[in-house]
Amino acid sequence: MPSPFYIKWLRFDDGERFPILIKKADGKPLFLPTVYTIAIQRSSGKSSATLAANLRAIMHLYTWAYANTINIDVRFSDQDLLGIVEIESLVSVAGLTYGQLCKDIENFPELSKPGVTNGIYPIEKYRKSVHTQICTVDNKTKLIRLLYIRDYLDWLAQQQMPKISPQSKAHSLFKTSRLQMREAIQARLPASKGRNLKGSREGLDPDIQKRLMDVIRPDSPENPWRYPEVRVRNRLFILMMLVLGARKGELLLTRIKDINFQSNELLIRRVPDDLDDPRSYEPNAKTRDRILPFEDDLAALIEDYILNVRNKTPGAGRHEFLFTATGTGQPLSLAGITKVFRTLRNKISDLPDNLTSHVLRHTWNDRFSEIMEQNNVSEAEEKKLRSYLMGWSEFSGMAATYTKRYVRKKANEASLELQKKLMKKE
Repeated sequence: MPSPFYIKWLRFDDGERFPILIKKADGKPLFLPTVYTIAIQRSSGKSSATLAANLRAIMHLYTWAYANTINIDVRFSDQDLLGIVEIESLVSVAGLTYGQLCKDIENFPELSKPGVTNGIYPIEKYRKSVHTQICTVDNKTKLIRLLYIRDYLDWLAQQQMPKISPQSKAHSLFKTSRLQMREAIQARLPASKGRNLKGSREGLDPDIQKRLMDVIRPDSPENPWRYPEVRVRNRLFILMMLVLGARKGELLLTRIKDINFQSNELLIRRVPDDLDDPRSYEPNAKTRDRILPFEDDLAALIEDYILNVRNKTPGAGRHEFLFTATGTGQPLSLAGITKVFRTLRNKISDLPDNLTSHVLRHTWNDRFSEIMEQNNVSEAEEKKLRSYLMGWSEFSGMAATYTKRYVRKKANEASLELQKKLMKKE
């Protein structure tokens, strides 16, 4: 079923973007999540992207409650906090994608049927009974989601404390219940970093990268996009991610004036709450400003796109952003790029299921490691160069996150070499 809630973006006169959680049935904002976002999140200086991440977690909570006919606001107003059975159920569904959660709601049996415990249907038992394919998120996403939910529920409970006399027994009992609820969620948080590396995000194998490059050629019979201008634009976007290692948000924020064709350089810059950006959900450049070089072949492709696609797109002349939506000429959105990669995954069966824009950033880091090794660059110098090109602080420690495949490959090569030497001695 469609989501019972959705997030709407407001754009204030000063350019600030602000998300609010809407109930689809009546189109009205949810009052308490809105108060929480303003009073706790926004007032502490968090970015609009962080506010949205908080609200997506809260939306997950309210959707779970909707499925189980729980009115969170009324329950907490009555000083009736979540119990262990409910927390177990909530933690379980926190590991689902939001689409999977909504799909489960559509297929939930009536809550009055056998199998329901204290109003909470055992979701795992339901899935096993119908043999459905489960779409889950990784442990890190589940962890962050539960942390946001934990803090929101704790805040809801805090709002009830002034209503109870501090000298009363009820105050002490409620304080204990609040602490127990928070600790129960805390105890069920998944480990963000486990010993098992299986499933961790890595770059593409060279063969898969070549396959991707072949598929996105505008003249490829396998290219999944119908219109030539869409093919040219999408290929350029993917190539710029692969060869520059830039984030999708950074490329979506790129203006034509940021491209210097005389020196073949691209300026990556941060412009939060940009008044000139008409997108309600503004792309975000998380990393530092920097200048990235590009070679002549890429320069030619960028020029060709600007002259023969962008300049011929109606409406594109109203702004300076490089990448545009082909239908409206508006700046290309984050949702548009998500659709590009979803189309590739769905239409090209031998491309990996985890192919996303961010996997290309990991791929760039793998290729960069290979170049550094070929040129005998020291570890310290490599870290310094990588951090600059990626937009990180030299002391951030982010480099290790983006070199998992390369490190595993080199470790395996070293292990096999050691085994060969040892076996020869036998």
